[in-house]
Amino acid sequence: MKGVHTRKGSKKKYWRRSVPSALWQRRDELVALGIRVQGTVSTSLSLGTEDQNEAERRALDLEASWRDELSRWEDALRHKPTPLTVPERDGLLKVASALIDKRYPAGSEPKRVCLEQRYSPEIRQAFLDFTDKHPDFPIPSDPQELVQGEDGELYSQGVRAPKGFSQLVRAMRADTLTLHIKAVAGPLLQETLEQSGIQTLHPNDRLPLLVDIAKQVDRYRIANKQVAEKKDYRVLLDVVEHWKALPDLPKAASAQKGETVWDCFERWKIEHAAKGGAPKTVTKYRGIVGALVEYLGTAELSAITDTRLREWRQDLMSPRDGTKPRSLKTIDGGYVAAIKSILEQRSRGVFVDNPAAALSTRTPEPIRNRSPAFTNQEAIAILRASRRADDSFWGRLETDARFACRWVPWMQAFSGARVSEIVQLRKEDLLNEDGVDFYRIAHQAGSVKTRKYRIVPLHPQLLKMGILGELRSRPGPRVFVPPSASNLAGRVESISGSVGDFVRHRVGIVDKELRPTHSWRHRFKNICRKVGIEEQYEFAIAGHLGAPQGRKYGDFEAEELFREIKKLPWIELESDLAHHGVGADDASK
Repeated sequence: MKGVHTRKGSKKKYWRRSVPSALWQRRDELVALGIRVQGTVSTSLSLGTEDQNEAERRALDLEASWRDELSRWEDALRHKPTPLTVPERDGLLKVASALIDKRYPAGSEPKRVCLEQRYSPEIRQAFLDFTDKHPDFPIPSDPQELVQGEDGELYSQGVRAPKGFSQLVRAMRADTLTLHIKAVAGPLLQETLEQSGIQTLHPNDRLPLLVDIAKQVDRYRIANKQVAEKKDYRVLLDVVEHWKALPDLPKAASAQKGETVWDCFERWKIEHAAKGGAPKTVTKYRGIVGALVEYLGTAELSAITDTRLREWRQDLMSPRDGTKPRSLKTIDGGYVAAIKSILEQRSRGVFVDNPAAALSTRTPEPIRNRSPAFTNQEAIAILRASRRADDSFWGRLETDARFACRWVPWMQAFSGARVSEIVQLRKEDLLNEDGVDFYRIAHQAGSVKTRKYRIVPLHPQLLKMGILGELRSRPGPRVFVPPSASNLAGRVESISGSVGDFVRHRVGIVDKELRPTHSWRHRFKNICRKVGIEEQYEFAIAGHLGAPQGRKYGDFEAEELFREIKKLPWIELESDLAHHGVGADDASK
């Protein structure tokens, strides 16, 4: 696995954790946002083991957690508000002034903050402590009643204030102003932002805007007082004329300011979750959006055109930075398909047609020099190796992965199920109905490609081998995933990968046209056709997509499916493997 390595003079395995250069260059911004950025751009972390397979398993868990952390950093930077320009600030003040004008008609006076609300608990306590220390000084109930003498000191009823009282009063007056501004201008600012469609403000803009709005409230208070007492509207008209002359809020300052592909991604993510989509798809798509943004140099939707997307696709096939080129299947079936789905979530008016719509997501059929299914000899080699009990064969492979290598290939051989569907099984999915033992594959246990549950009867050979007792004896609620696993998707991926590594590296089946766990599905389909299992039953057992619409109604009972499962021949492991080039050395063991 990429990133797993050893250090000179040590057998322990380490994993290299890397921070993308784009994030590392903005680490000061992350710190300002309250995010701790530890280590360097590339940091080696000990995996606490010398075994390669165990190290890779632990590295997968660390990598999944690290991807989530990097995503959190990107989200924080993506949603970081930019400072307001002068026109934007004036435009917000104009919106706030209109609200003030509506709230306080001519002759009314804006409410002022009550005295007991003016001071924070800390300032109030300091004031009480001072009065206890100087009981003879006639302290007024309101600091505004204090008089400043010609010597610059404060007096109350002709008595000079004790030393230190001036600093306390200045703090009280500042505290009064701050609380007054927050109490009066705070709600108005919030309403202004909501009306303007702005979710957050840059920290440096909030207080100046609060002060501006509070000053505007005071202007209205003074003007309305003139109207109420003297019927003089001149001051009020001047105030209104002043704010109406301010520029309107630029459209770029609203929530639709610079709509980005990340905004589309967030909307797609919500819809994806509502449809019950797999969490790992979110992680995959986030990385693809990041790759597009890095190529374009911006996340603005206005920069995404059909031409630029075609250039990006070409760059993925022949990277300019010297990295490994992607296959057409990965590019069109992964990258292009993801961007096409995400851009469908754009707001109206950004662009009429999806710029990715013209890009094809159809992938060419791979060149085949052999069947993608395991041959009988290859299947027997895998199943024989899965039953080996000598520790020298398994090495330091962890117990959970070894148990999966023992039973998952057998379960795939008699069901054609996807490896992750089996690895994520729960004990509660091991069921019996009308005397038929079967297991249930359901979305509640984890991601299921078809998003539909199905039942798979256990073949008589598996039952004779004692599979039910083995599976039910496992600790925790799940069969193959240990109870200590905190990241289910990551651990399922890790254990599934261990099963694939077992086929490649321990059994020795290295043919690149075979997929170490998926080739069981091809073999299952071939055998079903050979023994006369109808396609409808084959689809129901293996969970194949593409069944005719009429067959999607109703479900097969366990007894029906068990009748078909029994047609699958038993697998004899004593077959001669000497002529088979892989696993021949192990055949006699």
